[in-house]
Amino acid sequence: MKSKKFLWIAIVFAGGVLWGCDKNDSSKDDADLPYAKSFIFSYAELPTQAQVEAALVDEPIPHETDPADLEQLRTVSTHTETVYSDVKFVLKTKLGTTQTVYHDLWGSGPFSEEEIEAAAKFTELAKANDDFSYNRKGQGFGVCLYKKTESLHVVSDAAYDAEHPAGTLLDDVLDVMFWSAEDYLKSGYTSFLDYLGKTTRPIYPERSDGAVVAAEGPCMIESLVEFNQLQRTLINFGFIFMPNKAPNQTGTHRFTVTYTNEDGVVLTGTTEPITILGAEK
Repeated sequence: MKSKKFLWIAIVFAGGVLWGCDKNDSSKDDADLPYAKSFIFSYAELPTQAQVEAALVDEPIPHETDPADLEQLRTVSTHTETVYSDVKFVLKTKLGTTQTVYHDLWGSGPFSEEEIEAAAKFTELAKANDDFSYNRKGQGFGVCLYKKTESLHVVSDAAYDAEHPAGTLLDDVLDVMFWSAEDYLKSGYTSFLDYLGKTTRPIYPERSDGAVVAAEGPCMIESLVEFNQLQRTLINFGFIFMPNKAPNQTGTHRFTVTYTNEDGVVLTGTTEPITILGAEK
């Protein structure tokens, strides 16, 4: 259960999505949340290469830690061998860095020319994505990319198995967790569980009472192969990868993740080494 709980925590902070409350959670009050005409309340440019990193995901700091100081991603020890199902790594923006963001005019002004231009860009994108009829309080999606993802690929500097020598794509042995607004928009704001992909499924966070429930929201998992087939657009730049099979033999891997969008912009990051236990003893 701990690893599932941590994945939920990690993707929230790595993804940078601003989020309201689960509409099935009566312990929270939608009246305290802002009214929004659009589900997506900000669009973002890609981060720069200098702002991007790949990292191994380790155990979380407890919930009681101040989120402002949450150091949720730490490099795992390379001196121990890890079962493949416990291996997780992320491509994300570095903590403390910011992307160029477009949103509606907030506050009463006066507004600068830059703010007015950004608001005009937001309006243009909201219209293009048919996202001007949300008109409700509660859940919302922020820091959303608006250029199509051309590909998201992973390789290792070591052989994974006979079908995956060093340097070959590992997409078919990986699942990817990410934030997407387009699944919900495609449903006409009617369902968070109506997915574009056949392998797409919700994450399963652990509640404070220990129960595990399907997350109703825009955080999801799907096979990396299908992610590349769908070439998603309205997503946040933040991806957690999880192997779905063991390597043949125990070995040490450095994973390199490469993201490319429709404009040909390439962002990449390489993890620290991690030793993964193989299926063959």
